[in-house]
Amino acid sequence: MVCSLPIPGLGKELAESWIIPAKQIEAIAFHHAPVSSDLDPELSSLVHIGDVCARNLRLGSGDESYTTVIDPFAVEHLEVSEDDLIGSEEELSQVTDKDLAFLAAIV
Repeated sequence: MVCSLPIPGLGKELAESWIIPAKQIEAIAFHHAPVSSDLDPELSSLVHIGDVCARNLRLGSGDESYTTVIDPFAVEHLEVSEDDLIGSEEELSQVTDKDLAFLAAIV
């Protein structure tokens, strides 16, 4: 499902103020709608998939109105399979759980 709000927001403005390269600014601006990316659709797709995985694992915070479904454009553009994505998300979950347990032990 493609987010209908590919409007650059605060992240884009902050990245511009930090003088981050244009391709990275675009990936930040369009990480909810990688299909809108012109400079580097691959990078925007990677950031989009990472954002969806993080939201699915309840890591970080943000606007909960955005979907946690990976945009088909990103999957097709990066030529990854659903199995690849599921495996990556499961691996990320295991690593994150281990890291969070470590942090809890030292706090």
